[in-house]
Amino acid sequence: MKTKMMPLFRSVANLSLIPAVCLAAGCGTPKEKPLFSRGWVGGQVKLVKNYPKSLIPRPNGAILLTALATNTPAAAAGLREGDLILALDHQPVEKLRPFRRKIDSLAPGTSLPVTAYRDGKIMDCTVVAGRETYRKGGMFTIFFPGIVGQWNLWPHGDYPGLSLVALGYQMNDAHRAELGSVERQYHAKCDPDDHPYSEDYRFWIGIMEFSKGKRIVAQQLADAAN
Repeated sequence: MKTKMMPLFRSVANLSLIPAVCLAAGCGTPKEKPLFSRGWVGGQVKLVKNYPKSLIPRPNGAILLTALATNTPAAAAGLREGDLILALDHQPVEKLRPFRRKIDSLAPGTSLPVTAYRDGKIMDCTVVAGRETYRKGGMFTIFFPGIVGQWNLWPHGDYPGLSLVALGYQMNDAHRAELGSVERQYHAKCDPDDHPYSEDYRFWIGIMEFSKGKRIVAQQLADAAN
């Protein structure tokens, strides 16, 4: 029995050396991925459904601007942290995914009318969309002793997910990286090639987790289109 198992054992051992050989020869070096772009206005946002008493009529949902760097299209248009965004292009925004899709689809220089609420007043401003440049990417993680999560048996919300603890998926994209934030500027000083990762979705099975997202390369202001 031992004699029969030895050839198989040697084959497995030889296969385990292939990654090391490829890395040494340079064949394991991945090619640089192509660049893509989408519309960008800046800021971190969150969906809210409770409002100050002075906001009448009350919408079904609105977008709270929770963080905003100064060098962003939204800040240049006069928006501030704490503003409540009620409409884009004169259309109510009551969910995060349509809000994101609307901005992502904008060409740089496009003028976007925004209706917002601040300190008891409704205000209108125009945001000139900038450009966010990114590369598509993903991540693979192995956990030990395993993935620990909460049960979630029914997908719901803007970014739904399903979790059976050791098996599930989660849509994301709610949080976007801001290169102009204090944290990102600090990391850029430490490593200019460290591009932040914005996750689109992830799924896991057993001790393995996979995710797909975008590596943000640049965020740029743009002049208004004629």
